[in-house]
Amino acid sequence: MNSDHINTVWFLLCIELLSITVSFSQTVQQEKCCVQIEDKLEYTTDKNDSLTPVNQLLTGLRYYATGTHQLVVGDTFSINKSTVCRTVHKVTRAIASLRPKYVKFPTTTEERRDVMNLFFMRSRLPGVIGSIDCVHIPIQSPGGDDAEIYRNRKCYFSINVQLVCDTTNYIII
Repeated sequence: MNSDHINTVWFLLCIELLSITVSFSQTVQQEKCCVQIEDKLEYTTDKNDSLTPVNQLLTGLRYYATGTHQLVVGDTFSINKSTVCRTVHKVTRAIASLRPKYVKFPTTTEERRDVMNLFFMRSRLPGVIGSIDCVHIPIQSPGGDDAEIYRNRKCYFSINVQLVCDTTNYIII
């Protein structure tokens, strides 16, 4: 796995955590996400009954949510494994392109002061602008010579994801 892939996986997890804190229905979230990435998923031709942007998004989300093999996701939607592979890659890049819009660190002095005040009011800790946590996200073995670098101390393959949130659990970095 290259660093672009790891960054993309990290961002997808951020988006998932953001969706947990937002009180929209699942359908509204999918439509909102699809509208934002639709131009990146649109095919210029209808050749070979190409998947609509909504179906591409749903295929990608199903793959992320289940962590199962692409063949199983393909069977679920009656599409070929290679189509699932291309679709997941395309949806991943499209969602990752939204990162600058949703993941922001407070940049101005005023923004930082506001966040520090909120943290102080909540926890009585002065000067804090974010809280950090890590989690191991299970993955399938990537195979190859470098596969063992993804094996964690509990003996399963994972990617260690680290997030920084503000007082409202909004991911800031």
